Amino acid sequence: MSLWAIIAITGTAIFLGSIVQGLIGLGVGLVAAPVLVLVDPHLMPGAMILCGAVLPIMTLVREHDDIDWRGLAWAFPWRIIGSVVGGWLIAVANPDSLSIMVGVFVLVAVGLSMLSWRPRPSPVALSIGALTSGIGGTATSIGGPPMALVYQHQHPSMLRSTLAVFFFVSSTISLLTLAIYGELGWYQIKAGLLLLPFVFLGFLCSLWVRRHLDAQKVRPAVLLVSAVSSVILIIRALL
Repeated sequence: MSLWAIIAITGTAIFLGSIVQGLIGLGVGLVAAPVLVLVDPHLMPGAMILCGAVLPIMTLVREHDDIDWRGLAWAFPWRIIGSVVGGWLIAVANPDSLSIMVGVFVLVAVGLSMLSWRPRPSPVALSIGALTSGIGGTATSIGGPPMALVYQHQHPSMLRSTLAVFFFVSSTISLLTLAIYGELGWYQIKAGLLLLPFVFLGFLCSLWVRRHLDAQKVRPAVLLVSAVSSVILIIRALL
């Protein structure tokens, strides 16, 4: 398959994922990463993380007043630790085992949320969420669900803007970590740059869709996307 055919197929997934992330604060990696793995595993995780680093900037241009800076200050050190662990695991461990671990963790958190658990951005929750996000985000490009679950009961604007800051910094950390470990090649960077127009188009479409979306549907959407992505991670690792 030619590079342009790969870009067309994966770009469609990036476009749809960008719409989802523009609405609920996460989604581009959750929707598009499985497609990238199926079409061309050599794109992962670098090309996906590169796209994930750009989308939060567009979110912050529109929403930046409700950022939970205190929570982010607690989360970022743990995110760095998680990235180091994730980069190390890519180099020495079986990534399928890691995917299963992250997927099971998120599914348990989603199940608790649907029953009676009401997480809040406490130091303990932020630490666990950021550490897991760092490991999963660096090793699999899917690190959004743990932090999204921590903020699921907050106002949608706080959810989107806080996650945008977290994802931008996290993606930058993950890219640097992959480069240090020698796991970020020019092929991934080139493909990621070619996919960026699909990111912009998806985000612009999400602004139109957002005007017709009930704010009460944001939390169920976060839980649904998190659960689906986790199932995909587990199935992909078992096949």
